[in-house]
Amino acid sequence: MRPTGPLKMLYAAGVIGLITLAGPAAAQHARVPESGRVRPTLAGTHERIAGRVLPSAPDSVMLSSADTLVVIPRSRIARVEVPSGYGARHILPGMLIGLGAGVLVGSVAGLACQDPDCPAETPVYLGAAVGGVGMIVGGAIGAFSRPVQWKDIDAPVPAVAVAPARGSHGVSIGISLPAR
Repeated sequence: MRPTGPLKMLYAAGVIGLITLAGPAAAQHARVPESGRVRPTLAGTHERIAGRVLPSAPDSVMLSSADTLVVIPRSRIARVEVPSGYGARHILPGMLIGLGAGVLVGSVAGLACQDPDCPAETPVYLGAAVGGVGMIVGGAIGAFSRPVQWKDIDAPVPAVAVAPARGSHGVSIGISLPAR
């Protein structure tokens, strides 16, 4: 059924209104909080810059990152993440890395002993001793290192799609609104 008369005018005005709204909706950028720590990802790259948001212009975001100020145009920001807490401690991986590094360093140092008083088992004993110390140091470092976990800030953009309708002479309109 095709609209006629005033309904046709209302239909045309609705289509034009939706198409007009689609332009600004497509031009929206990722939402950036006014303060706090953020980690934006730049559009077209996988580069992320973590820092604190500082007051800035409406078309850019200023971050304080590692004692430097970084200004990023909002149009270059593809997505924004905020910290959501800390990950698990890494005690066991730290111990294993410390043990491996200690055994390697201790064994090489034992093999380097050219003194006739060094017994043949020196690399084994020295590797075990330095490996034990490395395991303790690695476990301590792993216990105190907790990586920051990041989560995306949802930045859904309303979308409008206009296409020819199947099997008729009309137009099909699709609207996608973000759920809040």
